[in-house]
Amino acid sequence: MPSDASPTMRCIHYDRPGESRGQGDVAKQASRPPIVGATVRIVGLEGVDTALNGLKGSVLAVESNSVVVSTAAAPEAVVRDRVDRSRSIGVPLGNVRMISPSTPGMYPAHTDSSLVTVAPRSSAAGLEAKDLRTGEWFNIEDAMEPDECLVFVGDPMDYASGHRYPALMHRPAVCSGRSGQAALPQEGARISTPFFLYPRGEAVLAPIGLPPLVFDDLNGNVHGCRDRFPWKNQSCYYSDLVYSEVDGKGT
Repeated sequence: MPSDASPTMRCIHYDRPGESRGQGDVAKQASRPPIVGATVRIVGLEGVDTALNGLKGSVLAVESNSVVVSTAAAPEAVVRDRVDRSRSIGVPLGNVRMISPSTPGMYPAHTDSSLVTVAPRSSAAGLEAKDLRTGEWFNIEDAMEPDECLVFVGDPMDYASGHRYPALMHRPAVCSGRSGQAALPQEGARISTPFFLYPRGEAVLAPIGLPPLVFDDLNGNVHGCRDRFPWKNQSCYYSDLVYSEVDGKGT
């Protein structure tokens, strides 16, 4: 687990401000050399430039084996740590991923608002997670056995732990009918049954170095930040999902 001072931790929120419904990386083997003006994601850098992994930026110039990518969207702390404090970087072609304008059946990258999410392997592998170290996306369910569960933390735990336990950036694949209409499970459809753990609203969380907060206040602060992200304002977000909730009383 990276330490609090690790530059990797500063990459955790890169996707959220710029991600829109259905966007995703083009598979590496299908990628072609990008053109000037194209949007790409930086991945797999090492050393002092590790903090830029996961950043999306526009291609400013194309050379024989590399491209120059704008880092204007990088946090000021990341730019300040670089020797030349430049707002662009030369990146080998193997370390950029093209961004597809439309990836049918994929919801945008996001983190959860629960303290902890428990996700059993779905009926058809389709949950992608983002590697915080390299910025690459991978299908995490491909590595799971049918009876295994994925356990990861959400934004409140991320905040309460001082970012020691980062929220998992993920994006699910959804098999359904036409966009905007709820679809009943069909043969071959992907069925997912995650469990979202929330404490009582009056439960007190007292992280070291931060003032104690009741969960209602903490979650309110988190949602105040999340509501500024574009995907929260999309009326069709999650509209293709079918929910089944149990309140613990058998109803």
